[in-house]
Amino acid sequence: MFRAKTNTTGFRGIHFNKKAKTNPWQSHITHNYKKIHLGNYSTIEEAVASRKLAENFYFTHHVAL
Repeated sequence: MFRAKTNTTGFRGIHFNKKAKTNPWQSHITHNYKKIHLGNYSTIEEAVASRKLAENFYFTHHVAL
């Protein structure tokens, strides 16, 4: 996964919400100029894993066999 140097989390599409008490890590992805919210997570590892799944789903070509 791409590690962005310009944000504080180090991962593209992952940010920390200070106001959220239970699940502060949020992940999102942009596809066709639309921001898609992937969910709120309690750890950064869960947020990164959801982002990776979304990248595979939206940005790879799925072939139906």
